[in-house]
Amino acid sequence: MSSSFENGALYIILNTRGQPGTFHWGIFLPLLGVRGWYYNATNKSGGWTLEVELTNDIQTSRPIVLASKLGFVSSEAALDQALRAITDFGPISKRTGETFSCRTWMKDSIVTLHDKGIVTLPTDIGEAFDEATPLESGIESGTGGLTIMDGTI
Repeated sequence: MSSSFENGALYIILNTRGQPGTFHWGIFLPLLGVRGWYYNATNKSGGWTLEVELTNDIQTSRPIVLASKLGFVSSEAALDQALRAITDFGPISKRTGETFSCRTWMKDSIVTLHDKGIVTLPTDIGEAFDEATPLESGIESGTGGLTIMDGTI
């Protein structure tokens, strides 16, 4: 575990949605500590779309409870281009067959980044989510604060 974000590393971000047991998933690329690019799929407007935001402070811009580092990116420009090129927004993930959500978009997107050589996933993506599972009860009960999982999960 770490207490800070590493510039150029890629993180899975999990934020609360204000409803117990529900979370929103995204991808964060720090440029300078807590300042960086946040990518996520959103359906705020009635259909799923990509939302890209340059945030000055990821920790204050949304209620983050977990940030899990995947590794370092080979090129920030290639990452941005690859994520913006993803246009498959459901209703079902072509990769897994799961119902489309921000979580399936995030998982499919990081696999795409891995396949393009932009980031090397340290382990099977399913195992990565298993690492975060023990933190879930503290997150849901409000007793757990922001956890930054450091070093390739």
